[in-house]
Amino acid sequence: ALPLENRASLQYLLRHLRRIVEVEQDNKMTPGNLGIVFGPTLLRPRPTEATVSLSSLVDYPHQARVIETLIVHYGLVFE
Repeated sequence: ALPLENRASLQYLLRHLRRIVEVEQDNKMTPGNLGIVFGPTLLRPRPTEATVSLSSLVDYPHQARVIETLIVHYGLVFE
């Protein structure tokens, strides 16, 4: 489980991203696009010695999908 402060921050951010998706016909920002942008920032890659590792590149689509799912299912997760 996330610490209370982290959960509140994540909820606030995802609520904002949800609002962005509500007008995706105007801004072209779908849950998938927002996942691509925010996934690598919010979900750290596995620790490694390399600056940019193959494992971090492999993780990007999964990170994006997790954020996309959290945006799409915001109500289920936080309400």
